[in-house]
Amino acid sequence: MASRAICTAALAAFLCIATFAVVSYKDQTVSGFIHASADTKKVDVLHNIIALKSYCLAAYDHARITINNHPKVQSITEFVVMYGQEGGGDDLGGKQAHVENIVLEYANVLGALIQKYGTGVNKYILQNLDKSIRHNPKGAISIQRDMQALGNGGANGRKYGHLVFLNWKALGLTDMPSIIVELAVNHPQYLMAKTNTDKAASNADAIAATLFLQSKTYGHYSSFLQREIAKVQRKMRTEYNYVAKAAYEASQEAFEQSYKEDVTAFFEHVATQAPASRKAAKKAAENLPWTPPTMEEMKKRADEAAKKFIEDYKKKAGTDDAANLVREITEQAGGVKVIIETAGGDNAGSSMQPTVDVVGKLHTISTKLNAVPGAGSTIAQHIPSQKALGDITQIVIHPESAVNHKSWACKSISIQVGGHDGKTFKLVNPDAAKDAVPMFEMKSGGSAVTLVIDKAAAAVGQYDKAHCVKFKGTAGCSGKGAPDDSNDRTCSDTIDSSLSGFCQCSDGPRARIDCGAATTTFTCDQICSV
Repeated sequence: MASRAICTAALAAFLCIATFAVVSYKDQTVSGFIHASADTKKVDVLHNIIALKSYCLAAYDHARITINNHPKVQSITEFVVMYGQEGGGDDLGGKQAHVENIVLEYANVLGALIQKYGTGVNKYILQNLDKSIRHNPKGAISIQRDMQALGNGGANGRKYGHLVFLNWKALGLTDMPSIIVELAVNHPQYLMAKTNTDKAASNADAIAATLFLQSKTYGHYSSFLQREIAKVQRKMRTEYNYVAKAAYEASQEAFEQSYKEDVTAFFEHVATQAPASRKAAKKAAENLPWTPPTMEEMKKRADEAAKKFIEDYKKKAGTDDAANLVREITEQAGGVKVIIETAGGDNAGSSMQPTVDVVGKLHTISTKLNAVPGAGSTIAQHIPSQKALGDITQIVIHPESAVNHKSWACKSISIQVGGHDGKTFKLVNPDAAKDAVPMFEMKSGGSAVTLVIDKAAAAVGQYDKAHCVKFKGTAGCSGKGAPDDSNDRTCSDTIDSSLSGFCQCSDGPRARIDCGAATTTFTCDQICSV
């Protein structure tokens, strides 16, 4: 009981420990499987990043000296300094000897500098560097193998022989600027740096992050340990919110009762709240059956997930199945997820496949729905995005253009933006009455419907919203079937197409699904929070 109560109060401390663990944890290593494809004609993004990281490590000292000498192309030296600072094998001058994931480091450094420069030639150089890393089989690094001078020989004519340098054409430049020569390094220096880089690039997270990067999908890659920690954090937030909501409601009830008894006893009203809140929180905590796993247990789970990933990668690298690995990674990070519920009634369901436009301030994505849910049922569908959407402004739903007498009555639609931890928003039809059921009706060949974020629902306080109780499993592969306790799930468990049942929220059941209906996953926390 004590451990359960403690878990609800220790979330902040856990987050600090978890952050440290992500930095210090190393996933499974694998040698000989760092190529993204067995086809040499395809771009090996990880190989290109390894070469770039090794060069930046070797050229770090040169770049520090010349960083302010070439303001027109300063992004070149600044990138070399930032990407070459960590991972050289020695803890000197504030530099870290090791980097856990050179792929994420590359993405973070590049993104920070593009954000810094914003426009002009420096941004142009950075964007071309990234394009070469992702799309050019030769990457962004060149090696001179003869004894000729590079360019004009560099400062004092000392740059000649077996050299490694940035390919200026890969940076989008037509001529070689002098900074390329000044930052050139001897091949032995490059090879020494590459020894450290190869080690840092041979773990499961580096490979997985590269596949994510290669897919060009907008979002943020999460390591195997970060995913395990995120699962526990979501669960802890659910447990914490359950206890906190109980305390909040008890406090509110105590105040109202005290006020009714004596409207003039202002201080007494306040005094009744704390004891009632504490008592309710204790009782709610005692009813929690879950105890959070230790960091060692989460590391073990992450280690097992990394092993499985490597096994799959070895089998699929260089085959069409490798695309499935990319999909699994990007599914967690980019785009939006729409959660759709059809109204009840015999004629509410449909075989219609509407098209959905998700309009953001920065970008719009469109897709045709795989299906709409049956009457009284719910489905969720992920819509991937290769670009940042920005704040969602509206969602436009277009019926099928053919006049085929199909119709559909939609009860509600919610949208989750980003990955598993993205916020879920309720949508409303501004042309319909508040809480109208159905929210809209659609006929093939008819007009499109425009929905917007329900700002009033989004502004409701956390503890005034409904909360999840659990996912209640049902028998017969029907969301309306008899209860089946063996298929019950917790609020933070992933609900997929293998299950039938509904989310039991504090204000009643929501999101009834049949087996095979969920085209992508969701949690009851998401469903009940809107």
